[in-house]
Amino acid sequence: MADDDQMADVWFNIGHIGISLGDLGLAYQAFKVAVSVDPQHGEALNNIAVLEMRRQKFDFAKSCFHTACEVCPHSFEPFYNSALMAYRMVSAAALRCIAWCVTLCSRATSRRPTSTRARP
Repeated sequence: MADDDQMADVWFNIGHIGISLGDLGLAYQAFKVAVSVDPQHGEALNNIAVLEMRRQKFDFAKSCFHTACEVCPHSFEPFYNSALMAYRMVSAAALRCIAWCVTLCSRATSRRPTSTRARP
């Protein structure tokens, strides 16, 4: 059996097995066990954050990414994934804003169908 310093890595590897099998629940639980054994396991924290991001739990994902960046500053993955999540959230907000503007414009033009130019 693995000794205590390797136990977190064993559970981290089990999490990757869960991902490769498509069992994200197993993966999530294995990464949580890895972090419970070693709270400084940045790679496991990063993977928990990615799974939380998939669940649309962005606040918890952001917290996990932040912690992973602090405990594992040599790893690029938590920084990249955190930036990707921020970009996707901003992009989604921008798309919602554009859709809202298109709706307002179509409502405005439907009220004045003869109007072809915008007014200030």
